[in-house]
Amino acid sequence: MESRVVVYSQPLLALALSVLPLVVRGFGIWQILLGLLLAYSVYFFDSAQYEPGRRYHPRIYNWIRNADARMLSGYFQKVSLTYEDFEAVEKQPQVIYSIQPHGVMSYCPPMLFMNAPQKTCGLGASICFKFPIMREMYLWMGIIDAGRRTCMKALKEGYSLSIVLGGTKEQLIPYSPTHDTIVCKSRRGFIYLARDAGKIPIIPCYCFGEQIAYETSNFMLPFRQWLQHNLGMGLPLPKS
Repeated sequence: MESRVVVYSQPLLALALSVLPLVVRGFGIWQILLGLLLAYSVYFFDSAQYEPGRRYHPRIYNWIRNADARMLSGYFQKVSLTYEDFEAVEKQPQVIYSIQPHGVMSYCPPMLFMNAPQKTCGLGASICFKFPIMREMYLWMGIIDAGRRTCMKALKEGYSLSIVLGGTKEQLIPYSPTHDTIVCKSRRGFIYLARDAGKIPIIPCYCFGEQIAYETSNFMLPFRQWLQHNLGMGLPLPKS
């Protein structure tokens, strides 16, 4: 009941804030812009990234999924999603998909997440929800914050999870045309999640060709690694 009240009251509060500058200062372009900013702040600070499914929008989700499929088929000669045993995966009510590598643009992980047979939440770094347009797109797709508390809440509510293990740290790994380097040994949190949530099956997934989609630049790499370590912000710079 409480969550419904919050959802229903958001549009009303946003509407009230949008007209507040007009009431106080009169009509003008700056008043309109300020009103829009105040209205959006209601949604920006609502902590929806910690509430699985709260802002999920099925129509937008399906539109993004179809657009992603068209984009991949336009960029690459062949992109396919292959299961070793799809029937076994489909029978599981809940799973945790552990995906690697992240890559510069992370082309393949969304394809897996958006075609999973289970009701699945993708996980995003906290920094992703601090950028307005990205935040809304993620929430409409059902992506939630990757923090442990949020993940446990999603699992308890019956969702499966899709985790790109290497995250922003993996984005900055120097390019190599001969081999992939992944961040794995230090990423054990998803194993503890599976155990603590009731022995949820873990399905390892690998995105072949993801890391060679772009040749990355080493320009200011130490500074960008510092940003990633301290702010969780990956800033890969592709050469091509």
